[in-house]
Amino acid sequence: MNDVLENQLSMMQNVKGNYELNQTTLDTIPAVTLLHTEFNGYINNILNIAGPANADLTGFTVDKQNKREELTMAILKVSTGFSAWCYVENNHQKAERFDETKAMINAKRDNDVYVYGKDLHTSALPDVLNLADYGVVAADFTALDTLLDEYLNIIHAPKVQIKDRAAKLSQMTKEFDAANSLLKDRLDKVMKIFSVSQPMIYESYVNARAIDDTGASSPADYEGVLPPGAIVMVADIPYISSRSFRIKNNGGDFVHVCLSNDPNNFQGTILVVVGGGTNQWQSSTFNPDPSANYLLMQNVGPLPAAYEVRIEE
Repeated sequence: MNDVLENQLSMMQNVKGNYELNQTTLDTIPAVTLLHTEFNGYINNILNIAGPANADLTGFTVDKQNKREELTMAILKVSTGFSAWCYVENNHQKAERFDETKAMINAKRDNDVYVYGKDLHTSALPDVLNLADYGVVAADFTALDTLLDEYLNIIHAPKVQIKDRAAKLSQMTKEFDAANSLLKDRLDKVMKIFSVSQPMIYESYVNARAIDDTGASSPADYEGVLPPGAIVMVADIPYISSRSFRIKNNGGDFVHVCLSNDPNNFQGTILVVVGGGTNQWQSSTFNPDPSANYLLMQNVGPLPAAYEVRIEE
């Protein structure tokens, strides 16, 4: 749920609370009672949808990162032995094709890692009997093949979750629209009855209807635009474990975020902010290492994505 919807929900809960506080008086007008019954239904629907709509994708990204690390080591086990054998056999073209370091594999995008691993498995498997002297046996190919399948499944899981969450957000927005329409077009009009007979109650209703968006308007500590694909160092800031980063993604697709020891590569836990969403995490959630000074972000969508970062000490 973004800041605008959060502010609207806060206002709606204030209206509900104002009704409950003054219910004895307000129920003297049956139309008010009926409208609040309908209005409370919208609020309940919003709250029921809000959980799935705001589901945290951290678990998916942590699982993916762990599985990617396993796959990377399995790839390196086969590729180093296979490329060494290729050099000895004077097949330099194939040797150089699969002679990559861990850093080179880490720099690849998720799908590219899978494609590289699959290509390695297909290319090297026919020569498995020649690789024993280079530390590679048939069991290493079996392990690589299994990890490739597991990794392919897990990199698709967040995308399915994101699509489900987008549907929930769309449904929740419709509930907000219906609730706001009820307030503006009907309840606001009926409540004017009390402006003469019970001016203090009417004034309290008007105050409850006000939306407080002061928090959303505070200036960002860091802001900019993320180009598609590239890892961008957003901030170089001394590590404090209790510091919180409130990150808003104004783009249409999700972005990866981490607090890294390396200004150019992701380290620690990689977290996700969906398009139009806002999340807040402490430094210790990102990375417990006190040398993790670099806030990195990566836009995985095809279009540029604007971002805002607010720091809370």
